[in-house]
Amino acid sequence: MQIANRHPHSIVTLSQIQPYMYPHKRKR
Repeated sequence: MQIANRHPHSIVTLSQIQPYMYPHKRKR
């Protein structure tokens, strides 16, 4: 959560790219 302090928008991007980068992880 420290990254959020430096890059609050990073969290939104991560959430959006997470399912795309790791679709198998999101499914599980």
